[in-house]
Amino acid sequence: MVDTTYEVNIRMSGEWKFESRYGEFEKDEAIEDAKRVADTPGVEAVKVIKETYDAQNNTTRESTVFSTSNVRPNQLAASS
Repeated sequence: MVDTTYEVNIRMSGEWKFESRYGEFEKDEAIEDAKRVADTPGVEAVKVIKETYDAQNNTTRESTVFSTSNVRPNQLAASS
């Protein structure tokens, strides 16, 4: 059995934080949520990660399906 979810993560104060999780057929909703959250004051960046768990093999794959950044490049360097 394979289980797929979409996670919205936000970067605030230089740290990534979990925001919300969506089911296998809710990719579009996850991306819309990420776009909405990206406009929140203090949010530096947002990404949606597709996580696929294969129970039979006990493996997990992750891939970024959407990302954006409200931070200028010099701010990213300063927060690293």
